[in-house]
Amino acid sequence: MREQGSRDWRLLPVACTAWITVLLVRTFFRRAHPGLDRPGSKSARIAQTDGLANQGLRGGYWWSMTGLLLAIMLSLGLFLFACGRRRKSPEGRNKARSTAMEARNIDLDRSLSGVRTRLPGIAVVGAAMMVMTVVTLVSQVSEQAGPAYRQVMSGKAQAEIQGRLVSPVKVSERRGWDCRAKLGMNFIVINGVGTPTSEEAVVYARGKSCQMAMAGRYRVSGLLVAATFGQEPLWVEVQEGTKAEELECPGFLHRLVNRMQESFLAQTRPLSDQGRVLVPGLTMGMLGSEGIVFDEWVDGRPAQVVEPVYAARLKEDFRRSGILHLMAVSGGHFMILAAGLTRLMRALRSPPLLTGVVLAGSYLGLGLIMVPSDSVLRAQTMGLMAAMATACRRRSQSINALSWCVILTLVLKPSMASSFGFALSAAAVLGISMLGEAILDRLVDHMPTLLAEPLATTLAAEAGTLPIQILMSQQISLFSPLANLIVAPVVDFATISGLAGMMISWFCPGAGRLLAWVSSWGTGVMEVGATWLGESNIGTLAWPPGGLGILSLVLVEVGILLCVHMIRFTGLLGLDPDQGDMEEVGVSFRPSTWFKAERWLRQTREQVSSMRFASRCNPDKGS
Repeated sequence: MREQGSRDWRLLPVACTAWITVLLVRTFFRRAHPGLDRPGSKSARIAQTDGLANQGLRGGYWWSMTGLLLAIMLSLGLFLFACGRRRKSPEGRNKARSTAMEARNIDLDRSLSGVRTRLPGIAVVGAAMMVMTVVTLVSQVSEQAGPAYRQVMSGKAQAEIQGRLVSPVKVSERRGWDCRAKLGMNFIVINGVGTPTSEEAVVYARGKSCQMAMAGRYRVSGLLVAATFGQEPLWVEVQEGTKAEELECPGFLHRLVNRMQESFLAQTRPLSDQGRVLVPGLTMGMLGSEGIVFDEWVDGRPAQVVEPVYAARLKEDFRRSGILHLMAVSGGHFMILAAGLTRLMRALRSPPLLTGVVLAGSYLGLGLIMVPSDSVLRAQTMGLMAAMATACRRRSQSINALSWCVILTLVLKPSMASSFGFALSAAAVLGISMLGEAILDRLVDHMPTLLAEPLATTLAAEAGTLPIQILMSQQISLFSPLANLIVAPVVDFATISGLAGMMISWFCPGAGRLLAWVSSWGTGVMEVGATWLGESNIGTLAWPPGGLGILSLVLVEVGILLCVHMIRFTGLLGLDPDQGDMEEVGVSFRPSTWFKAERWLRQTREQVSSMRFASRCNPDKGS
């Protein structure tokens, strides 16, 4: 497909193929080896009972080699086929016109030209399949060959672990534990035997053991167990009364970020219940009920910010109303920052190279102060690509940048293919890029632009993310467009206020508290809308689960698109552009409902103002 401005779709099939390949290889690998499945799953427990766990790695090696060989053969065949089938030279085609036989060959060649021009694209797709197959197999084998993973396949064990925290400390969702954090392990000692490792685990701790900071390197002792839920397969339960030993403190930047986040959480505590929960969630992607401020601890335990029942109900209302994505930092923060910096740099008449450098630095800084998540990773990667395009005097292309983002992310970390956060974020961007402008062009004819823009964005994002939401929950939010319209006027205002408060809370607490209070006005509107729509009995629609539900949803979306195109073709949305005087001008005119209402009001006002009323008395008869 040729490049058309901001719609360069040539890499989109490659990105989709890479994603599908990773999912298929991971599924095939785990189905073929029950002994290497998730440690806490049913198949893994059966494998341990049957003695298959110790055979998993040997079988995984042979399956990896077989898959690698098949992928190389397939890709090599596609490359040879693409390179071997070339067009004839112009001289050869001119000579072929001399005879009727050669003329028929030319006609046949023309009929096959469409297929031949697509052969390089097919070869690229085959190369993507080969690369992703190799990367995924290597990742699976290396992940499940780690010492911690092999140990939990055999059972629980006491371990001493050294590693670096890769996430902030949050309130634990498990009963009996005060906090949790993700730990990137680099050394583990099990039964007196130390082994280097690169695995990741979730650490659960109580009391003083929770006093850890993100990006710090620690030594913890606890029980290594298999996870029963969540994305990470390993859990480390720190022993009661022990304290994590700090081996290396965080760097200067991370110490500053930790202080900024903790100070901002402290400044949101005087707010109302909804402000304590929603302002940190909207600002940095972590609900206030999940954050921990160590200065607020009572008797060695984290203080309770809000009632857990209220926080859970509020989160469920946001989910049912379809605006829970506001509590996960994604592209909105980066778009606000990019818009402000771009206007500033244009006002200063900055060269494109300097503008790109400033944008790239701002994206890196914003991603650093946010709570790490898959959606932040996607937004930051695409933002850096857009900054690179600006520095190179090229127009940013969202679909092309999204495709590169997906490909690079899956190559570096194939496990991201099964992340719902990354999938939802990418699907929303794809839906907005493909359908956003088309939907907006239809809506601006029938409603004000202030309402048409957020509604078009919501509908386009919903069209891309609904199939994935069906996998997460067999329900469809009916009020999601309405809820997004309600909160659209206050989202940017509340986000900017929250970010400004977060930036200054660590050195000016009073101003930070004021800005957090201003941001809570916007989150108050969100709470009212989410509660009103989320608690409605008709707010959600049950939908079939699994593949049948996804297929049904895709058919419904395709049917809606066909209906819209049929209505547009028949001219039911407006006047036929071939009728009237508009044909001479060459401009299509479709009077919208909003335009008709405005014209009716204007004409009515003019007629009423021009009316003249006669006197009741007759001047000829006198008084």
